Amino acid sequence: METTEVLHIENQSNKKETKSTEQNDTKKKLSNFCLDVAKYVLTGVFFATIFVLIEDRYWILFFSGILVGVLILIGVTLNKQKYEK
Repeated sequence: METTEVLHIENQSNKKETKSTEQNDTKKKLSNFCLDVAKYVLTGVFFATIFVLIEDRYWILFFSGILVGVLILIGVTLNKQKYEK
């Protein structure tokens, strides 16, 4: 009887830990989402301001495209190395 009670208490404790971990994961994902949206809005406002101030916009688009491409390649490479280990 005592062993059964101990097992029951351990199961309840494990369920609480799992639920707590899931809640922390959800909060972390929501936090990351909110930070990402804030970064995108801030970046959009920044670039919109630059586009209004600078008359020759084609160079900005050209260099922005190159920068984005390089950053994507670096990110994919680092991400691939992270999962290969």
